Amino acid sequence: IPQVVILTKVDNVCPLVMKDLSVIFYSTDISSLVEETAVKFGLPRRNVLPLKKLRKGICP
Repeated sequence: IPQVVILTKVDNVCPLVMKDLSVIFYSTDISSLVEETAVKFGLPRRNVLPLKKLRKGICP
């Protein structure tokens, strides 16, 4: 059974990512959060996906 964990609102974790989303995979804060989550769930790092929340609401 394939498993994946999606980390949302990662821009709140790192101020650099909040300013520029293109640095999300270079941020040490995000990297350590991904590693910690992977260990907790027993998954490889590639199955933990950081994601910024792009919308505040649902469009009809």
